[in-house]
Amino acid sequence: KRVGVPQTGSTQDISLRHALQQAQLSSTDKGGTVSVLPNAPADTLTLFVKRDLDAAWVPEPWVTRLVKEGKGTLLSDERDLWSGRQFATTVVIVRKKFLDEHPDLVQKFLAAHVETVAYIKAHPDESRKLVSDRIKTLTGKTLPADILTQALSRTDFTYDPLRETVLTFSDWAKSLGYGKEDRSGLPDLFDLKPLNSALTATGKPAIP
Repeated sequence: KRVGVPQTGSTQDISLRHALQQAQLSSTDKGGTVSVLPNAPADTLTLFVKRDLDAAWVPEPWVTRLVKEGKGTLLSDERDLWSGRQFATTVVIVRKKFLDEHPDLVQKFLAAHVETVAYIKAHPDESRKLVSDRIKTLTGKTLPADILTQALSRTDFTYDPLRETVLTFSDWAKSLGYGKEDRSGLPDLFDLKPLNSALTATGKPAIP
């Protein structure tokens, strides 16, 4: 089978290859029977519509678009594969040198990040319109309201970096030959002190 992913080494690529391992399958580059094909999501949609792909492991809104525009079927929601149905796809990072030199700016950024996540949760309709407007500004195109609504319904916004899931990705990446180190080589990857300062300043509980 031919399965599309956004790019080699992405979280989707790692998750797909790990799932293949769990099913006693492997990709063609490892001598197996599954062709893992990295393409930009828009190209993946085109290939799927043309039936040049059998499946795809992609983030939203492409899942929803593949189902609606490509007449696909959602076989697996990756959230079901994780404890608590949450895993990281995008995480806020900062260079250590910048953090050391500008802790005040990092603190302000994280405070705004926490405030934004809280706004999204409290005002889903307004947030959806802001996202739609921004997509149009950036791309010149709009996403149909039903696609955006469905895509966001499967997307969780949180200021918790979901540390354990990121470290799990590093374990999987090593097992797949993408890296030399698993989580044991990343003891200082997370520094939650600035984030927790922003949380406690607004009366929110700190992240362990």
